[in-house]
Amino acid sequence: MTVSDPSPQVCLLRKTIQIPTGHGNGQLVKGELVTVISSQEDECTISLLMDSSQVYSCHEKNLRMVPYEIVKYLLPVIPCSKRYDAFTKLDKDLLNLPIGCHVNITRGRPNTTVIGELRYCGEIKDRLGIWFGLKLVGLAAGYGDSDGSIGGVYYIERTTPNSVIFTTIDELTMPKATDSPQDSTVSLLSNMGDIKETKPLNKISAKTLPSRTRRVEPKTS
Repeated sequence: MTVSDPSPQVCLLRKTIQIPTGHGNGQLVKGELVTVISSQEDECTISLLMDSSQVYSCHEKNLRMVPYEIVKYLLPVIPCSKRYDAFTKLDKDLLNLPIGCHVNITRGRPNTTVIGELRYCGEIKDRLGIWFGLKLVGLAAGYGDSDGSIGGVYYIERTTPNSVIFTTIDELTMPKATDSPQDSTVSLLSNMGDIKETKPLNKISAKTLPSRTRRVEPKTS
């Protein structure tokens, strides 16, 4: 792979690689998002800017180039080890969802699947990538974690408290024809506690990635 374009290129690691001596501690996890900053064709090595904002090297065969149109949906997915699985299982129908459609949301321990109506798809202040704001429907209504706002900014028109959740693409699937809002289970009350809002921010600098405009402009309170 030749890196001739001076703009950053984004990849996913195909497998776990060991960090070379003097370049940090521990090891890189399969699926971490990386930005290529240089290459050495004679040695077939690529210099990478990792989530930790440090530079490492690996063989080009361990990289998989991913278009930014997909990367922006993977950026919020943490830990980084989940990104590769999210990429390989990605339903591309999720990339172009119309506002108002219903999608399945799966989270919690054990996993619980409920149905939400898409109300927002776009960026969130101080976070990287694309987020989904969904109003829970059926029996799950009222077991969310937001009234449509995050950090005082309303990305969805203000609604009933705890009726909305903001989540990432790895927790969404397209509903089956047999799915119904009434299939949502009240066990969500105990399982939805792992709220995405508590996630730490990704450490890749937003300046290293191409900028994109929001698909839906949020409303300020």
